[in-house]
Amino acid sequence: WASGPYPMRGQTCQECHMPLVPGTTVREGLGSTQRQINLHRLVGGSLASRVRGGLELRFGSLAIGAASADVEVVVANTAVGHSAPGGLSTKSLVLVVGVDTGSGELVHRRERVYRRELKDAEGHVLATVPDLFLNAVSVGEDTRIKQKEARTEHFTVPLPENWKAIVARLEYRDASDPKAPKTAVITEQRRERGR
Repeated sequence: WASGPYPMRGQTCQECHMPLVPGTTVREGLGSTQRQINLHRLVGGSLASRVRGGLELRFGSLAIGAASADVEVVVANTAVGHSAPGGLSTKSLVLVVGVDTGSGELVHRRERVYRRELKDAEGHVLATVPDLFLNAVSVGEDTRIKQKEARTEHFTVPLPENWKAIVARLEYRDASDPKAPKTAVITEQRRERGR
């Protein structure tokens, strides 16, 4: 945050992560008072809508051959105030490129995962929230997209005869609850056949 444009704009972390909401406060001996207070749920990456507003996805070059396509995709962190996703390794952004054949699912999926690994004293990658807070001592691989960074990725995908579109999708995965991981589509771009 401090190395980005946000301090110069007077924009704080709290504006995104602790928005103002109507609330009641109590001062000792004075009773309750209605006013605007900061929400302490620390929203951010836990809300797909927050992530969606700060990232862009677009096709770069696209070379379509008889049996495959070479696809260039650009992912840009245009408005997140820090690297995306945030620092917990239970959160990840996944760039997915695949082919839509009209079946409702992407075939020939290819993925790039963006996240930061946190490790314990023995060098094991930690995967649960309690372990992250209690046992993390070092940072492992960090493939997150830095603020204001545009990253170009290249994929080759096979093209079945019945292909309808080449699809690039940015997904947000939250594995904070390992029993119920969540995936949300942040944005999707399509290049229809014949265009």
